Amino acid sequence: MGWLWSDRGRGLRGAAAGLLLVLGCAEACQDPQTLSTGWGACQTDPAAAAGQRVLLTVYEVAAVGPGALTLGRIWQGVPVDLPVDAPAVEVGDTVTIDGVCAAGPRVIAHRIIPHPLRPWKEAAGLLGLLAALLIAPTLFRWRAGRLVSAA
Repeated sequence: MGWLWSDRGRGLRGAAAGLLLVLGCAEACQDPQTLSTGWGACQTDPAAAAGQRVLLTVYEVAAVGPGALTLGRIWQGVPVDLPVDAPAVEVGDTVTIDGVCAAGPRVIAHRIIPHPLRPWKEAAGLLGLLAALLIAPTLFRWRAGRLVSAA
């Protein structure tokens, strides 16, 4: 296992690690709209997309009405018809909608998944980034023109 930490071939290992990072990020960032019809297809040709699955992930509730709500994020003003057993949501809440496309165009929700802890998750991510930025200068030093471990 010593070859992993030696200086020989570090450029190749670095390039391989970078390639794996890029591939992993590309997979993680795959548009969930490709897994379903998507709101774009519903809007473009509602008749052809009618009845096809629509997955709207992590959208913010822009307006709430009787039996319906409007979402905004990437697409603004997405009308959604709520099921009878829909959880209570308010303007500003973050939700994921799993439903089908209908003429109008609109989405008929089969399932609504609220994300009440989303603001905490975002705050934790920012706190982690701040901690990493504050701690990094204590872990590394410049010696002979190279960044090395402070240990």
